[in-house]
Amino acid sequence: RRATMVGRVDFGVETPGAADVPELLDTAKKQWQANFCVVPLAHPRYWRDHRQPRQEQFTRSDLVLDSESWSGHVVGKISPWLQLDSADPTCRRQSEAAFKQEVAWASHLTLQSILVPPPGAEAVNYARCIIQALLTAPHVHIWVRVPLTHPSKGDQAATAPPAEEEGAEAAPGLDDEPSSGSGAWGSWNRLRCLCEQVPNLGVALQLTADLPDDPEELARWCGEPVRAVILPASIFLTNRQGYPTLSRRHQAALQQLMPHRPRLVVSGRPDAHGEGLGAHVQYLRFLASKLSTLTQQEKYEAPYYDFLQAPLQPLQDNLESQTYETFEKDPVKYERYERAIHLYLMHQHAPGAEAVVMVVGAGRGPLVAAALAASRSSGRRVRVFAV
Repeated sequence: RRATMVGRVDFGVETPGAADVPELLDTAKKQWQANFCVVPLAHPRYWRDHRQPRQEQFTRSDLVLDSESWSGHVVGKISPWLQLDSADPTCRRQSEAAFKQEVAWASHLTLQSILVPPPGAEAVNYARCIIQALLTAPHVHIWVRVPLTHPSKGDQAATAPPAEEEGAEAAPGLDDEPSSGSGAWGSWNRLRCLCEQVPNLGVALQLTADLPDDPEELARWCGEPVRAVILPASIFLTNRQGYPTLSRRHQAALQQLMPHRPRLVVSGRPDAHGEGLGAHVQYLRFLASKLSTLTQQEKYEAPYYDFLQAPLQPLQDNLESQTYETFEKDPVKYERYERAIHLYLMHQHAPGAEAVVMVVGAGRGPLVAAALAASRSSGRRVRVFAV
């Protein structure tokens, strides 16, 4: 059971830089037991002014890895200094040109996913650039980095994305209050709506040292397309044996997000521990092994997560038995119907009187069974007509 759950989770690492991508990927896979690496698409110190083109290349060669490694084991990271919604038109145009250049490079490398910086307060132009990127590279999935809460000033250096090097301006942060996740979710929701719910847009939720005070702030993320959960090495504690561990609140938060199968990414310096980031990945694998496997009902529900279903026409089309079986896997619907019929019989019909229940569209009979069960529990007689 445990091996099955661990096999369903992908683990990744994010380091401040990647001077030698093949060496980093080899270390991540063999020593740290990670499945992929998050790699900057451009050099972190390469501030590109497109009014004065520089002669040297802005990034590494595409020949350092083969296509299978690029597409299967690398997630590209957009430069954090981009300010797509800057009030300065020169800075905004420069950021747009750099964003397009890096997305085009990611598409050339056949990367499956790219990680973009957190959106600002408005994010109107940010959303426009994302839509254009997804139109030009429809196979690419964009993960938006969203910190769960706004870090305090003393913790900003520790929780900032590791790609932010000295001399590069940070992207505008989220409009948020300390210990509150409402501003983070609001910024993501605004961006998602501006992008018109495009399916290739997801969240890379970054856990912070301080979790939201209200449990509902974390629960609302369970309804969002969380593609990855980023865990900075700075939020880990150290146990008596000197190995990294998470607090009980962080463990509970991670367990709450795990049913949607997000990738788990450890973000930090390679020397964060004597064993590198492998100690953090090993601990996350241990947490994943403690999670129970999917129930039969959850297996039926998994293919329908985050998808709108086309309405069926049971009166016009002859539906297959398997289709009805899928409907009947939703226990809440039939429990609520049974409860509603029970309350109606108790309040509207005296004992001994007969009530009439008509089920229009009975399917294979679960609503009929619910009506009969309500009759028994309420002690009222019913006559059921199934159409």
